[in-house]
Amino acid sequence: YQPAENFILFYQAVSLPALVYSETPESNSGRYDRVVVKDLSLGGIQLAIPVAQAAEMKDVFDQQFILLFELGPEGAVLSMDCIVRYKNMEGGMAQIGAAFQDISDTSLHTLTSYLPPQ
Repeated sequence: YQPAENFILFYQAVSLPALVYSETPESNSGRYDRVVVKDLSLGGIQLAIPVAQAAEMKDVFDQQFILLFELGPEGAVLSMDCIVRYKNMEGGMAQIGAAFQDISDTSLHTLTSYLPPQ
C-alpha cells in the first residue's frame, strides 16, 4: 500500500479507542497500549494520548507499530502497520501523527467505505 504523493488526503474526525502493538526486540515479545484515534485518512491517522503515557511509550513511537481498532457499523477490526511522522507533546494530550506502511486489502476497503468520498 502506497498513497500517492501529490494529492490531498481527506480525513474524518473520529474518537475511537484503539490498541498500539509494538514488539520488544530484546525479549522477543510485545506490548499493547491503549490510545485514541482522533482522525483517519487513506494515508494515515492521528492518535491522542496523555503526555505521561506518551513519554512511557517513547520507544514505541520511535519505531514502526501496529494499530488495531474497530470501525463501521459491523465493528470490523482494522489492522495496519504505521510509522510516526510527527509528535506534538505540548499540553495535556500528546498528538501523534502516523502514516500507513502496510494495510490489508480488507482493512483498506473498510476504511475507504467509511471515509467521505474524495
